[in-house]
Amino acid sequence: MAVFWLTPLLLGGPRSALDRSVLAALRAGDHLALVQGFLFITHLGSWVTLSVLSSGAAAWLALKQRVRDALILLVTVWGVRVAVELQKLWIDRARPGDEHLVDVHSASFPSGHAANSLVTYLMMAALLFGTRTSVVIALMLSFLIGLSRPILGVHWLSDVIAGWAFAFCCAILALSMRSGRSDGILVSRMRTGNPPEVR
Repeated sequence: MAVFWLTPLLLGGPRSALDRSVLAALRAGDHLALVQGFLFITHLGSWVTLSVLSSGAAAWLALKQRVRDALILLVTVWGVRVAVELQKLWIDRARPGDEHLVDVHSASFPSGHAANSLVTYLMMAALLFGTRTSVVIALMLSFLIGLSRPILGVHWLSDVIAGWAFAFCCAILALSMRSGRSDGILVSRMRTGNPPEVR
């Protein structure tokens, strides 16, 4: 998965003809209904929303005597959050243009919404439900949240891809460490209808 972080870093951004073309094709512009719809979707990936959801999920896990899982969830989610912010400071990629359809206050690479939403929803799906269906829903929601960023004109697609890749690697690493396996594949550990076993 590292290639999906490194390639967007090296080949994407303001100087990439592909990134500029994709942004022009995806950007919602004056389509009010589309803008409103994706504003709602992008707010599902805001740090306020994700903090409330992950904290609530951790509290529920703790109440179920799954304190270790609660800590894994919070450490992974917050760890990715901090790591993404450090990457933004280090790489300092400029965002697209000036016509942003939502307020932004940090550098472009990688997309925080893409990374933070994927790691939060994927970890919650795995730890709370542990089913293939929950994982698919988490991935689909994260895909839409990531896609909302270039549609709203605040990210290059390469930023989003890198955010997804980084968060997915972190989630897989956390869940593999939890299960005691270094070769774990997330979907293969999902058991229909039952949460992951406590170890």
